[in-house]
Amino acid sequence: MSSKLILGALSNEEASSTPNNRVTELGRLRSHIKIEIHTYEGAALFSGVKRESDQDGTDDNGQKKKFTPHNLTMLAQSMMILEGDIRLDNPYADFWFDSIWTAVTEFREELKTKKQSLISYMEDRVPENFTSSESFSVKPIIYQVRSGSQLYYQFLYAVLEIDSFIRLVMLASHVALLSPSARTTYIRDVMRGCRALISRAASYRHTPVTRDDVSANNEKARMAAERYESIGISPSIGHMRGETRHEFAPEIHNVAERKSNPADAYIEPEIVKETAAEEA
Repeated sequence: MSSKLILGALSNEEASSTPNNRVTELGRLRSHIKIEIHTYEGAALFSGVKRESDQDGTDDNGQKKKFTPHNLTMLAQSMMILEGDIRLDNPYADFWFDSIWTAVTEFREELKTKKQSLISYMEDRVPENFTSSESFSVKPIIYQVRSGSQLYYQFLYAVLEIDSFIRLVMLASHVALLSPSARTTYIRDVMRGCRALISRAASYRHTPVTRDDVSANNEKARMAAERYESIGISPSIGHMRGETRHEFAPEIHNVAERKSNPADAYIEPEIVKETAAEEA
């Protein structure tokens, strides 16, 4: 078989007969990304979905899950605005991206350490001939996720790792290796940590300013400095000059791109609840 057929390439004759506008009609590349959530805490952090009652149909207020609004659904819009501002050469957005990415990375590392510590704790306290599988929900929630935000995916990974960690905590509690109070503490600490990060990241607010404005010290620059400092965003000199940037930060559009289509800097996120796995 020829390499032309393997690659699915057009022959010269076919290429010449293709309308000239075919290339301009190409759509964006898109992939299908799915995640699976097994715990109510994971669902709360991801979408803010609240469990109204237990499966037996009761509607006791004491049994309802009280979920905080700090979740990835509310974060998605903020991250879209943040990374859009970076493309428009906003130095404050560039700094905030770097700061939040570092904080999420540190949180994920701490979570991995906690999980490994708990695994070691469990292994030291059970007989050699005792084995157990990982715990999974008999009916997990499966979501399809699409977002153009780099930071959003870092938060998504953190939430999925929390979901996995909580499943381990629940298993340890189930087999009498963690007390109810220890279980509550483990879950409370990781939830609070993640919610605090989401709240911090979502505190970003759009203000139209560029590095050129900062260099000129014009009215836009002075207004931006006042607004951003009020929410704790104070870039270093390196970030203000564009000398310090995170390796995953979006590329900065040139002046012509910013003027021709500024809205292109913003990419709408999409989060779709697709299906739930059937009970075994």
